[in-house]
Amino acid sequence: MFCKYCGNQLKDDAFVCMQCGCETGLHQRALSHAHADKPSVFDAFLYFFFWIFGFCAYFSHRKNRPLYAYSCLVGSAAGAISFAVVFLAMILFCRIWDLVIF
Repeated sequence: MFCKYCGNQLKDDAFVCMQCGCETGLHQRALSHAHADKPSVFDAFLYFFFWIFGFCAYFSHRKNRPLYAYSCLVGSAAGAISFAVVFLAMILFCRIWDLVIF
């Protein structure tokens, strides 16, 4: 990597140029990326009810925003498991109800 102001060769992880003292911009990109990836309780709660979209959000964000993707996955998994339990309970209740009525 080279300094865009003086042309000095820099290390790949340098935040400032050692010759002219100008910032490379690497620090700003690291800070903006760190703030962009945070878990979202609101989205986890939202994807509890819309769990199919939550799984889609997980697979689309798992590489670049892993903490956010994990919160999407947790909400979606909880919603899918709750849906399956309620669905199976309804089927079981209907079968028992049919046995009682007839």
